[in-house]
Amino acid sequence: MHKAFNLEKMNLMAHSWGGLLTVYYAIKYLDNLSSLLLINSTGASSAWRDISAKNLQSRTAREDSLACAQLMQSEDFKKRTQKHSLNFLESSSKAHSMIADWQTV
Repeated sequence: MHKAFNLEKMNLMAHSWGGLLTVYYAIKYLDNLSSLLLINSTGASSAWRDISAKNLQSRTAREDSLACAQLMQSEDFKKRTQKHSLNFLESSSKAHSMIADWQTV
């Protein structure tokens, strides 16, 4: 990226799984970076991922875990397209109320 934009150094920001890719980039090309900002990033090892998953599970209500499991088992989710996921969410009364709750936070 720094070559494409003819940058000597760059600030790099990544979110979620992209943070893992960015950490690997930073390890390999540290001299190309001025700064690195990771936002809600996944851990760089499976041990961190497991700790993060346990932490999230301990903070998630049972009802939300069941709604998530239902979503992941749906055919729309398995297709992994935004349109199908939105269709599922719009048709699910539980998911609809969860979205409404999130919008008020």
